[in-house]
Amino acid sequence: MKQKTPFREMALGSEMTRRAAVQRLSLVLGGTLIAPSILLESCSRAAESVGTGDHERVAFLNAIADTILPRTSKSGGAADANVGAFIDLMLADCYSEEHRKAVNAGLAALDEAADELAGTTFQAASADHRTRILSKVDEDRKASEGLHYFSVLRELSLLGYFTSEIGCTEALDYQPIPGSYNGEVTVTEETRLMA
Repeated sequence: MKQKTPFREMALGSEMTRRAAVQRLSLVLGGTLIAPSILLESCSRAAESVGTGDHERVAFLNAIADTILPRTSKSGGAADANVGAFIDLMLADCYSEEHRKAVNAGLAALDEAADELAGTTFQAASADHRTRILSKVDEDRKASEGLHYFSVLRELSLLGYFTSEIGCTEALDYQPIPGSYNGEVTVTEETRLMA
C-alpha cells in the first residue's frame, strides 16, 4: 500500500491536515524570506564590485580604453561611453582573483611607464605618450606566454565599447543589402567569410 503524503491527500480531495498546512506554509514563507535576501545580497555585491567606488580608477581605465578606441570625427571614443566603469564591474564580477591581481599590477606598471616616459601619470600623459606606452605593452604581451593584463584590458575595452550605445549607433555601420532572403546558400571557399 502506498503511503499517503500531504500533497497526495490534497490532490485526492481529502481534508488538509495540520501537518500539511504547516509544511506548505513553511515552503511559502521560506521562499519569501530567501528570495529577497538573495536579491539584496546580489545588489550589495554589485554596488561593491565597482572597485571601491573609486572614480580615479574608473577614469584611469577610461584613459586606457580611450587610447585603444579614441574618438573620431564620426564616433565617440571609449571614454565617451564610460567603458572604464564597465571594465571595473566586469573585473570584479566575472573574472578570477588571478586576473584581477594581474590587471591591478599592470595598472601600476602603466603608471610607472608613464612616469618614466612623460614624467606624469598615465591619465595626464599626452595621447602620443599613451599610445607609445600601450604599443610597448602590446609588444610585451605578444612575446609573453600565459596571462597578460593587457589582453584582459583590451578585450574588455572592445566588448564594453561595441556593446555600448555609442559603439552600436556611431561606430558600427550596418549597411543592409537589398534583396530577398535565401536561407539555403551553398558555402564554398570563395564565399566563406572567415577562414
